[in-house]
Amino acid sequence: MKLIAASIGVFLATTSAASADWQYTKWGMTVDQVVAASKSQMKRCSAVCNKQKTANETALLYGSYQSGDLPFTAFAFFDNQTHKLAIVTLRLDDPSKGNQLIGSLRAKYGEPATNTRSQIMDFMVWRPAGDQIDITRIGFAEDQSYSLSYHPRLTNSNKGL
Repeated sequence: MKLIAASIGVFLATTSAASADWQYTKWGMTVDQVVAASKSQMKRCSAVCNKQKTANETALLYGSYQSGDLPFTAFAFFDNQTHKLAIVTLRLDDPSKGNQLIGSLRAKYGEPATNTRSQIMDFMVWRPAGDQIDITRIGFAEDQSYSLSYHPRLTNSNKGL
């Protein structure tokens, strides 16, 4: 279920994104630049990244990431043609903290620009400045997963950056 959730979250995230970059990364960095900027916290993908890809991007790096008491596995996705950083997706390692994660995003960015809900999935989007931040919740009750994606937002003026 977690792998499916992360894959769907990344797929949905590719339809938009963030231009303020994420943490120590800058959009458009190479794999080696991200490894260096992370001080080797991001590692080249192994079986952990299996099936972590979209139609246009593939996860080539992963690593642990902690924000307060929220533990994540971070995946750095690179454009398949340019081999430049395009998306960072965080999979929440402790799904019981999902409501805390959503509350933190609301506290920082306000109410989401969009909020799509169904019985099995929630998808929320925030658009601060030139960024896009997406969160996807998939599952029921105790069997849920959360995926948070950062990426540059597409606009008419940048024609699909």
